[in-house]
Amino acid sequence: MSTEFQLVPVPTQHVVAVMRFIAEIDSTLQTSEEVSSSISTWSDEALERFAHGESKTLRIVQDVIDVLVKTPGVWFNLDELAEATTWDRATLKGVWTHLSRALKAHFDGNDWPLAAIWGLHLEPQLDPAMYYRVTEDQAAQWLRVR
Repeated sequence: MSTEFQLVPVPTQHVVAVMRFIAEIDSTLQTSEEVSSSISTWSDEALERFAHGESKTLRIVQDVIDVLVKTPGVWFNLDELAEATTWDRATLKGVWTHLSRALKAHFDGNDWPLAAIWGLHLEPQLDPAMYYRVTEDQAAQWLRVR
């Protein structure tokens, strides 16, 4: 995949935030094949603790996964998740950094219990946005422990 660049004017006070956002996207970019082969496996015990966690971060992600398990394998963007949950787009956009911290602190550094990929890396390509999904196996496990 070739990398093309676009020049985008950014207000000076937002340059650091934009650079951080680009770094975050780059760190999560994978092809759809890589996502399928790198889905992490959670033990039932750990996922059950996650599914019943009471922090705001965990409650938000629990709600997202509750939506995703209804249609395993289907990719949802933030707008679709905001529409399907009680959380607004801004809250959903910010939760992923908090999730990574929570996983490191309380879940032995497990990977996310769902997949995330940049839409342009999917086949067929979707809009340039992050998309989220769970597999059939992840959905079955979530429903079992939830």
